[in-house]
Amino acid sequence: MLIVAALLTVAINLNLLNRFDGYYLLVAGTGINNLRQRSFDFYVNLLQRKEMEEAAETQWVLAAYAPLSILYTVWVLSYLASLLGNLVWRRLITDGTPVPRLLR
Repeated sequence: MLIVAALLTVAINLNLLNRFDGYYLLVAGTGINNLRQRSFDFYVNLLQRKEMEEAAETQWVLAAYAPLSILYTVWVLSYLASLLGNLVWRRLITDGTPVPRLLR
């Protein structure tokens, strides 16, 4: 159990799309400081049709990071909500309390 917990911790910390250790490795590897904020600012400027202040070499990283980060966060939150919903649903069904008529 301890090995599984340690491996899970390493996998979570190496996440590139949220501000964990993997994010800072990505920042160091790309040389783009404040990658997350600059990526979201990139899209704000794009939607407001402002002139891009970013170098052409970094624009593709900024363009890719924000949507991937949003998709990943939505996926994780929906997965956790699904797990919680299933847990609550099973608890309602198995603890002997009557299930409301609308939920049958």
